[in-house]
Amino acid sequence: RGQIPRARRGQTHAPFPASKLDDLYKKYDVSFPDKDSVYEVIISAFNYIKDHLTTVFENCEIKPYNFYSLLGALIFNKYGFVCTKNIDGITPQNLFCNNINTIEERLIRIFSAVDNKDFNSEYSSMVIASNASTHTIKNRLERFKVLIRALQE
Repeated sequence: RGQIPRARRGQTHAPFPASKLDDLYKKYDVSFPDKDSVYEVIISAFNYIKDHLTTVFENCEIKPYNFYSLLGALIFNKYGFVCTKNIDGITPQNLFCNNINTIEERLIRIFSAVDNKDFNSEYSSMVIASNASTHTIKNRLERFKVLIRALQE
């Protein structure tokens, strides 16, 4: 219980029983009480990317799983998550990033290392986590931690 199931050989994602997914849809199909606040959080992160990080996307090929990691890191850093587990003492900063003047360059270095599969770069853990099984909790957390550190520098 409480564990995210591992994907079986040949699967691209962890199995999620259809009945549980159906239950989620049924629960929130008619009414999702936090819809407006969740929508605002997600849109604000997308707008931040659009307004401040376009150079990153013009210079790097960012795979969907790394985009989701970046989006999650931005949302966490500004709003936090309801989380039952402390992730290496990382706490939200109540803003998307600490230094707007250097974040694009820092993210370009990170995603360029991933694009070039530079396993010897200062971001080697991100490169490994982006080239191994990208759906595992270990690799998702590593990408998240690297991006959070970049946002908080």
